[in-house]
Amino acid sequence: MLCASPKRAEADLEFASADPAVKASVLARHLKDGVKNPRVLAVIDGWKVEGKTAEQKVAELDSLTHDALLSSKCQLREVLAR
Repeated sequence: MLCASPKRAEADLEFASADPAVKASVLARHLKDGVKNPRVLAVIDGWKVEGKTAEQKVAELDSLTHDALLSSKCQLREVLAR
């Protein structure tokens, strides 16, 4: 669910904005859609901490996807790395 959040955000009409801040806000609204795992929810909440770097977020996402034994590429990783 977390890895698919960019796909859900793209379906949101506001995501078409050229403003990167608007795109980030729309994506943030979709991060928790359908997520029920408390650890994943805690990581998402931790991403709101000011000063958290993209590299830190990617590392945390990599840990989650590794622990979940995901073999496919996580689209969110590409978005966070930008």
